[in-house]
Amino acid sequence: MGWTTACFNLFMVGCDALLIWRVARSGSYLAYPLVYAVFFGFFGVFAVPWFNLSFYGMRLYAYVIFLHAPAVLGISSLMAWNRKRGASLAGAGMAFVLLMVSFYSFVVEPSWLEVSRLAVYSPRIARPVRIVAIADLQTPRIGAYERRVFQRVIDEKPDIILLLGDYLQLEEGDLDAAVRETAILEETVRRLAPHARGGIYVVGGNIDGPGGASLFRGLPVTFLARSTTFRFQGICFTGLCSEDSRKPVGRIPMCDGYHVVFGHFPNFALDTKGGDLLLAGHTHGGQVRLPFIGPLTSLSLIPRSWAAGVTDLGNGRKLLVSRGIGTEGMGAPKVRFLCRPELNVIDLVPGR
Repeated sequence: MGWTTACFNLFMVGCDALLIWRVARSGSYLAYPLVYAVFFGFFGVFAVPWFNLSFYGMRLYAYVIFLHAPAVLGISSLMAWNRKRGASLAGAGMAFVLLMVSFYSFVVEPSWLEVSRLAVYSPRIARPVRIVAIADLQTPRIGAYERRVFQRVIDEKPDIILLLGDYLQLEEGDLDAAVRETAILEETVRRLAPHARGGIYVVGGNIDGPGGASLFRGLPVTFLARSTTFRFQGICFTGLCSEDSRKPVGRIPMCDGYHVVFGHFPNFALDTKGGDLLLAGHTHGGQVRLPFIGPLTSLSLIPRSWAAGVTDLGNGRKLLVSRGIGTEGMGAPKVRFLCRPELNVIDLVPGR
């Protein structure tokens, strides 16, 4: 993968040089670079959702829009300085904006945690219950950011904690990192346990695989290897295993009383029956959301408009899809734009 990335960027450097040569010959110091940047901007907006661009394809695209396009605009602006001062300033301004968006998307937003709150009122809720849901930790390393997330969970004083899948995403074959990070995760979960009197319930995600249960073996949590229904404070909870949450129909059991259903994939929300409040992760909210367009992908069967936040499913049913804590691995760019990482706090309240 490293050689592929290097070859791709060398190819793009050649394209950049050809474009700059054309700019110098034509004297169009702004037109060519602007077409270059706008073309790749529109390509990203439409190629990701329409052609199901792979994670690695998204990474290569990020190099183009956040590295090569600013470079072409910047060099063209320098060339135009003594000839077309207005075009020079405009090109430099656009290059600066792209670089600032890049800095914000890769450095600032991925660790700018937001605590999202949802209050749900129902006459079928007898006593208040606070749920804290953690989705898609998805990290190769439990560092300072992840520790802040877990401390915030404690600060919220939850009654019950739900872990919605995708925990450690390590490099294949890195046994030392696996041992080290698993030990840190176990220590962190042990610290959480006393702060949730209703317990910690864990479902597996798609990156966890069959070994996901081993991360939590011997810990004071309930890992749901199979879909399971339990009660807390008179409220019915159903945790769906990864395979069941992936399927769009027939996986939500009927249950008396207010019913919370949680799983990793949001596909189960396409089932038109069962559950009052449905909780899921997996989508990361799309990680990149654009004004008037929304997320470029949901990575699931649900509509892109459902990929983050609360969706009213009708008949009093609601779906909450978390934007999650981490970012996608597997060669994808470690980027978030207008899609901050999210810890979800849900208050179930007696009411009308």
